[in-house]
Amino acid sequence: MSKIRIEAITDVHIGSGETLSLNNDYCVGKDSEGYDVIGIISPQKILDLIGEEHIDAWVTGIERNRPVKDIVRQFASEAGIDDFSLRTIDDLTEIKPVRTLKEQIHDAYNRPYIPGSSIKGAIRTAVLTHLVSAKKEDDLLIRDQFGNVTASSMEKELFGNDPYCDVFRFLIVGDAYFGELKTSAITMVNVNEREKNTFWDTERSQAIETISYGDGKDEPHFFEINLNTEKYKFCKRNWEESKNGNRIGELPECMSSLPTLFETINNHTISLLKAEIEYWDERKDNKYADMVEEYIDRLENLLTLAESYKESKSCLLRVGHGSGWRFITGDWTRRHPNFDIIKEKSRPRNHRYYEYDFPKSRRVETLLETHDEEEAYRGILGFVKLTIV
Repeated sequence: MSKIRIEAITDVHIGSGETLSLNNDYCVGKDSEGYDVIGIISPQKILDLIGEEHIDAWVTGIERNRPVKDIVRQFASEAGIDDFSLRTIDDLTEIKPVRTLKEQIHDAYNRPYIPGSSIKGAIRTAVLTHLVSAKKEDDLLIRDQFGNVTASSMEKELFGNDPYCDVFRFLIVGDAYFGELKTSAITMVNVNEREKNTFWDTERSQAIETISYGDGKDEPHFFEINLNTEKYKFCKRNWEESKNGNRIGELPECMSSLPTLFETINNHTISLLKAEIEYWDERKDNKYADMVEEYIDRLENLLTLAESYKESKSCLLRVGHGSGWRFITGDWTRRHPNFDIIKEKSRPRNHRYYEYDFPKSRRVETLLETHDEEEAYRGILGFVKLTIV
């Protein structure tokens, strides 16, 4: 196992699958120190404060969408938001009535974390894109045996034809736990290319809970990665085929060691950042571009950071919510001669947006306009720094 240090360069959101509703699951107020916070409601703590005899009043209050803090203070006038919350979140957004909040995943000890599966998935995309880049356009596989448009055919060719033979079985990635800083609540909006309206689209804003940028900088956080090349060699020599008659895939050269893998990850991030900057640089003078230049500035800051990691033990990886289609997929299918087919499958109602490039929108947070040097990377989600210790 190799010890890896992780730092949140930007805010990061990995969803728990829960969408919390205002007044039922969370409330907004000030903590004991007077800071604006969001409290994730603890039913048990509320019950302890108001007593079982007042459950009916609590239920009635919920049905009438009455703020839970008002219900609690009716029976426990001195109670603060800390007294009836499981945990509190730094409130960096204005929560409007009837708003929802997408929850960050936490473990049983209430620690926010990035699952190892999420990190491994992002690494797999970087390796896949690297290997695909060496192939001819006509050799890129985008359909499975049933004719469905999918990346699985390309992955099977490069990594192994079934889960038993996949070379990524030999890459084990642990969960990365955070918690130096409290999580934050931010509002996400779209940078959306449109013909007759500002690119800065706030119509479908969404509040989310995130691991705060800078978490892991002062108080280091670590997780483990095991790239077991020796086990791979042993299995390759001694295990002729899987249950389905398939042989173990060939371990790519870029996975021959952890430093080589990190270099591949970092180059992948650099490549996608450059492509994103180039895309929006061509559109920044559009009369509807609005704050696109701010978006480009943040991308350039991240690019400079990633380039500073070259020939080091660090890499910049993007993971989680707000990563966008290009980072999630690696964007390798753009080279395919029939990319229009992929667009058709990936974009709902594609016929309405056919004149636009794909994808035409990105998720960013509303704090993008800040010019604080300490927040040089803020506004774009999902970037973490990984360093081999």
